[in-house]
Amino acid sequence: MRPLDASVKRFVSTVLDRAPSTGVRGEFTQSRLDRPGSKDVEVIGRPPMFRHGRSLSVEKKASALDTDARIGMYTANGTMSGLGQILTDNYRRYPNLRYTAQGIPDLERLYWGDTSRASGRYKDLPVVRSHPLFEENRVRLHPDPITWTRALNDYDLVFGTRVHGNTASLLAGTPAVVMCHDSRAPEPSRYFDIPHRNMTEPSEEFGAAKLYERADYTALVKGHGERFERMTGYVGKHGIPHVLQDGGAAFEERIRGVDFTPPVEVWSDDDGGLGYRMGWLKESVRNLTQEQQKSKKRQGSPEKNTQLNKRQESPERKLAQAGKRLAALEKAGKTTPYRRMRRAGGRALRRVGLRK
Repeated sequence: MRPLDASVKRFVSTVLDRAPSTGVRGEFTQSRLDRPGSKDVEVIGRPPMFRHGRSLSVEKKASALDTDARIGMYTANGTMSGLGQILTDNYRRYPNLRYTAQGIPDLERLYWGDTSRASGRYKDLPVVRSHPLFEENRVRLHPDPITWTRALNDYDLVFGTRVHGNTASLLAGTPAVVMCHDSRAPEPSRYFDIPHRNMTEPSEEFGAAKLYERADYTALVKGHGERFERMTGYVGKHGIPHVLQDGGAAFEERIRGVDFTPPVEVWSDDDGGLGYRMGWLKESVRNLTQEQQKSKKRQGSPEKNTQLNKRQESPERKLAQAGKRLAALEKAGKTTPYRRMRRAGGRALRRVGLRK
């Protein structure tokens, strides 16, 4: 992170020229920005954790998980070592496991389908429709966090690699465990006392029953009120009104009157092959778009194209240019002092000869 220090500190300095302080989500970020003894940078956590104000209750519904437990899982991407194995192990053990998809590619996969099953493409993570979680309609994508949180009310445990997914679960009162795979996830997890595990541990340590057994939410719930006061104090110091000034009653009333889009499910295969056809069309368009982008990169900018054309001139063009240069040299040669002197001398001799 050291190469970023100068630009980041310049940005924060500009912010502090216009505000009493700046807020960060954890002590590590504060240590990178703040001077010793300064109060310019305040640790305030992640605002989504205060969706319900100072109220937060997270309780285990049972002393231990059995195979009938409702499990929620999601991942950040498919590049982390061991992630596919962790998902597969829990999928096989818990028939009620549901996978929460996120992002536009996942939405397209759910909505349009793809050709993975017909072409025999398989992955250990649900990034193709041939994955068993898609085949068994155990994948959901929530276009809005409100529906996501409401759906998690009935779950027994949620775990995944993104803090925001665990936040949705905790706001629903459902136990959650963060799987830390980078330097970002541990910071808010430590600040809020959210149970978390490092992804460098063996995959067998991420069985849902074991995560559930080890998780303790006492510090999370106990310290929530103090963290809420710190957050609202920061916002108040900046003179910003917020929906929790009346306890959030008016905001919640408005939320209850909103008809949110329901979660997206897997397109059913009972369509006479239409899902495959739409998936094929979607993939074809995407491949053509990628090829077009690659072609543009190869072509480069107009300026580069001009230079390239100059370097790749045709033989005919080179010959014509050489002829022009030769003609110019010949013309220049005719006007040299020696040639002018010879022409002048020749004219004088000719005149003398005529007179004789």
